[in-house]
Amino acid sequence: MVETLARYAEFETLVVSMPSPRLLHVELAREGKRNAISPQMWTDIGGLFDQAALDDTVNCILLSARGPTFSAGIEIPEGGNPFAPPSTSTKDEQNQQQQQRPKLDAARVGVLSRAGAHRWAAAWSSLEKCGKVVIACIHGGCWGAAVELVAAADIRWCTADAYFVLKEIDFALVADLGGLQRIPKAVGSQSLVRE
Repeated sequence: MVETLARYAEFETLVVSMPSPRLLHVELAREGKRNAISPQMWTDIGGLFDQAALDDTVNCILLSARGPTFSAGIEIPEGGNPFAPPSTSTKDEQNQQQQQRPKLDAARVGVLSRAGAHRWAAAWSSLEKCGKVVIACIHGGCWGAAVELVAAADIRWCTADAYFVLKEIDFALVADLGGLQRIPKAVGSQSLVRE
């Protein structure tokens, strides 16, 4: 088991353990930020599940989270675009760059964000494609993209205090990480999902 865990040590936003043979426990570990999903967490989740798909020592994966909240959803960076690569410039340099850049209309921003959205959707789909039984253990709040993440699991197990929020609806956004396809199947009723 030790050699198996050594392969999973590279992830910054996840804590991985093996509580029993063939069972991998993956915890979202950004409790200081209520496990908000950062670009690094997207990369880590996709990488971990892609790696687990090739691991013959794992049959089942438990996905849970540290802290009082399962996940607060997508972490919106200061620039407002969660798909933008992280900036290494100082605050003053960023302000200067922003003033020099031409303003983009909403449609162009949407088109430019597509590559990031596709990359993120692929990370969530890695749960379905890994070939292992994935059990999401949800407690506290599960917001936005985290709802779509747990919808990609095979089984969802919730504590009595668990609740789910899809704020995309309030902002006229499409749940574009596979949630539109997965949530009706998870809930089991098309009419209930539409309410």
